[in-house]
Amino acid sequence: MLKRLILKRLTYLLLFVTLFSGITAAAQTPQEDRFINKRTLGGFLSTGIPLYKLPDNTYYQPIIGGLLYHIPFYKTKNRFSIALDLLPQAVLVPFKTHTEYEFGLNVAFYFGIELSPKTLLSYSIGSGPHYISSDLERQAKGFIFSDNMYFTLRRNHNGIDVAVFAGMRHISNANLELPNLGVNNILIGVSVAKIL
Repeated sequence: MLKRLILKRLTYLLLFVTLFSGITAAAQTPQEDRFINKRTLGGFLSTGIPLYKLPDNTYYQPIIGGLLYHIPFYKTKNRFSIALDLLPQAVLVPFKTHTEYEFGLNVAFYFGIELSPKTLLSYSIGSGPHYISSDLERQAKGFIFSDNMYFTLRRNHNGIDVAVFAGMRHISNANLELPNLGVNNILIGVSVAKIL
């Protein structure tokens, strides 16, 4: 409950800051040619750092890879943008004796600030349906949701969008099947995408 309240307040604070940052004057680059307004297509790789041991004395540490399609739907004249990220992904979860997997599609709402014409800082929050093969004491096997919130630093390097990101990941199934305590991880990763 406290985690949700903190995440909610952080989200509102970031929205407030980003909305008012959009009022500032933009660089003198034409609106449609600016990095902040560009679609990108590429891939990402991340991992979830465990916050605790599972009851069976193992760790749930996912290795997540996937595609990234970034679609700005508010093309800004200032320094603030809103976009949608589509993230189909495959997940490997190595344990001591075997490897499990997840797969699914996440959709994230993206709120970006232009720090310079080639550098962006963003906050994203999203979710999506996944399938998990692992039958954990904290989480039932099968259909789950993968919820994510993360901050990203993006840089335009000669037409390539290079980024690092960090945040939180939570998986659970909305009480469709028990157990459903969920699993939380700190999320860190990198992405590389072609600017379209």
